[in-house]
Amino acid sequence: MIPKFLITSILFICLTTNNIYSQIKVFPNNKISFGTTFSPSNFGVDKIFITTKTAFAKNATAINSSALIRGNNNFSTSTSPDFTWFNDDISGFYHPASNKIGFSISGNERVLISYANIKINSVYDWYHTLYINATTPNTVGYHMQYGGQDNFYVHASGWIYCQGSYIHSDSSFKKEIHEIPDALSKVKALEGVYYKLNYADSMAVFNNDENQIGLIAQQVEKVVPEVVKTMHDGTKAVAYQNLVALLIEAVKEQQYQIEELKNNSFKSTSLPNNTNQNSSTVNNNVLFQNHPNPFNSKSTIQYSVSRASDNAKILIFNMQGALIKTYKVLNKGTGQITINSSELKAGMYMYSLIVDGKLIDTKRMILTR
Repeated sequence: MIPKFLITSILFICLTTNNIYSQIKVFPNNKISFGTTFSPSNFGVDKIFITTKTAFAKNATAINSSALIRGNNNFSTSTSPDFTWFNDDISGFYHPASNKIGFSISGNERVLISYANIKINSVYDWYHTLYINATTPNTVGYHMQYGGQDNFYVHASGWIYCQGSYIHSDSSFKKEIHEIPDALSKVKALEGVYYKLNYADSMAVFNNDENQIGLIAQQVEKVVPEVVKTMHDGTKAVAYQNLVALLIEAVKEQQYQIEELKNNSFKSTSLPNNTNQNSSTVNNNVLFQNHPNPFNSKSTIQYSVSRASDNAKILIFNMQGALIKTYKVLNKGTGQITINSSELKAGMYMYSLIVDGKLIDTKRMILTR
């Protein structure tokens, strides 16, 4: 039986002898080579093969997808990733700081993960930034769960589920604020419709044969273009939530009309034109409701101005309080002025009688189209 130390010695001599065709060589200058045809390197490996494929290679003559692991720096950057590939050594994984890992493309940070935060830097259009290519209409993406309950997700068939939503509306985000004019006439011009979906593929949630209710964006755009947006594919979308403000103002206008009708303020108040009229009417300043009200062609405002007054005028204001028109009252006693619809836009207005610099009365009138 051959002693073990002898077998070990023979193997060591075989491995370190230059004259034997060994596969591993250890040189006196601390260099190692694998295979007799490779030049020795400083504890390095020229190539590592897995079966017949090159898995790791030191030089650029290897296949393009061969991997490269860079040195032992504590941290790395997007231009020098720790793990990358030959012929594309600025695209890969890098470690910019503790508890962070990044992904770079062409030396630029594209994704950065820190704890549970994911930052994505996109150089493409918005619809290319982050998307899920769903294979079924029931696929759920961008899923958010807390406490074992589904709180938010996006369904592949095109709808979003959440328990509530808020849209920023703080005054600090807005400027040039003014009321919506002619809200009621705009609401009257909108057309709510029933319709059926016209998608090429039937969806699991929205059945193409079921009736839907809503608005047609192209029709809305003609009346309220501020709530319509043309999307990247040329189709149009409506911000339904923005119509709430329009509806509120329209309801207010309508309520004003109802109040005026309840008070019978639309009725004409006739004053006699003879000289025997009641002296208290002639000597007092009175402003009457315009007739007809609402109107769409013309309306008459009657008044009575004291004969003792020096000057009088009727002022027309919009609902924001801006002065629109001024009518001088040239005749003392009773009189009237006529408002033509061509002078004003459709909407609600206020008109006031001013006598000798004092406000006598203010009333509302409504112009429709």
